Amino acid sequence: GFENIGDFGVLFVGGDRSSVGKTSCCLGILSSLVDGGFLKPEELGYIKPVTQCEAEQPIINYCAKQGIECMGIGPVVFYKGFTRAFLAGETPSSEALIADAVAAVRDIKSRKKLVLVDGVGYPAVGSICGISNAHVAAALQAPVLLIGKSGVGDAVDSHNLNSIFFEHHGVRVLGTILNKISI
Repeated sequence: GFENIGDFGVLFVGGDRSSVGKTSCCLGILSSLVDGGFLKPEELGYIKPVTQCEAEQPIINYCAKQGIECMGIGPVVFYKGFTRAFLAGETPSSEALIADAVAAVRDIKSRKKLVLVDGVGYPAVGSICGISNAHVAAALQAPVLLIGKSGVGDAVDSHNLNSIFFEHHGVRVLGTILNKISI
């Protein structure tokens, strides 16, 4: 998934469901890379090219303070009624929507060593419109890091189900972070 040494490419961060902590994990990854001295803020980018939520997230403030290029709301927004509008032919085509998402990511990537792409909802969100997380990750040729809920049985089952969906679309799954584990 990485183009060459020193240029790490694009990493897609997906989740096994909505509100599992994809954006929080992206924030943690960016913070670890910067604070650990692995990459400079100006070498990093963050984008949420497809979203359902237009509310500003804490990651946007973090990126602004650190000097990390950030696009918190990308070109594709699944607004209320989007699916019906898509099915009625009132939105751009699947291909055009994916092209817009990919172009936004590649624009940031043209200036950065690593871009984190924050997924929307769960892996199949948007599949009826041909623009699921798996479709976008495949078009980007980006490996996926899945964020999953805490637990054992259901968490592993969810990882297996969701990783197969990505792999069916030709996307390599690097692994899973089980998030929100109580201590």
